[in-house]
Amino acid sequence: MSDPELVAWAALAWGAGLGPVGFWRLVEAFGGVEAILRASADDLRAPALRLGSTQAVAIAGLGARLGAFAAEIERLAGRGVAVLREPDSAYPTLLRGLADRPPVLCMIGSVLPSDEPAIAIVGTRTPSEEGRRKAAELGEAFAEHGVTVVSGLARGCDGAAHEGALEAGGRTIAVLGSGITRIYPSEHRDLAERIAERGAVLSESPPGASPEASRLMARNRLISALAGGTIVVEAGSRGGALKTANEARRQGRWVYTASWAGRDQPSPGVGLLLGKGAQAIGGRGDVHEVVRQLAQGPEAGSKTVETGQSRLLDA
Repeated sequence: MSDPELVAWAALAWGAGLGPVGFWRLVEAFGGVEAILRASADDLRAPALRLGSTQAVAIAGLGARLGAFAAEIERLAGRGVAVLREPDSAYPTLLRGLADRPPVLCMIGSVLPSDEPAIAIVGTRTPSEEGRRKAAELGEAFAEHGVTVVSGLARGCDGAAHEGALEAGGRTIAVLGSGITRIYPSEHRDLAERIAERGAVLSESPPGASPEASRLMARNRLISALAGGTIVVEAGSRGGALKTANEARRQGRWVYTASWAGRDQPSPGVGLLLGKGAQAIGGRGDVHEVVRQLAQGPEAGSKTVETGQSRLLDA
């Protein structure tokens, strides 16, 4: 039988149409999830709660649907999916400090204390061939240094970074922008299975949720939060990779970009990040210095460091 508290949390997280901020606002107002599920629709219409009438009615009806949520948790467990509340010990420590931390996570595999500090490697879904190779090379190089690689399982740079880490026998973590039972893109299902064997696949969305743009963008804050630094390999002037880098900066993480010989101009997104003080790393020769920086914790100092064939420009 599922833990009644877990069932209540899952019901509110999956069935109310709330984002994390709205979830935590209700918890603060009522003092706990169980109290929210006991509230009437009139209670939930209080102006301070900022809920629409339809949403208030939906939340008030969740108590009658707890059996369905319990059955879903049991079904997920049978597929090897753990459903975690924010207070649970297996919930990733680095996410706990976020104001918009997910109240409930679905996870296949495990996030270990040894996964800190990790490195996030992200980029466009349509990289150049050299960009794809660079993402894989960096994933492999960090894994060889014992650093866990975090990314978003997307086509292009993300998938290449995961593959590189796995090729080196390292650990890697994928954060989905869809439900845990709806791996996206579908051609990465096998990759997701391999990642789960040597790390974790995580989702904050309801289990069968589709990969909508809002979910894909929201997961970027989790990618950056799970890592001590983020490397953007290639990126356009807008999109998920830049969002991840901006979230990393906001969270006090290191921000890097990839560079390589023979490229006259960086991609537009990389150029924007370099203009904001991101550090350019060339490849394997720079990994040791990045690992040293990650071990220091949040970004510190404003010095220029020479390593390998590239110049690391601190913000």
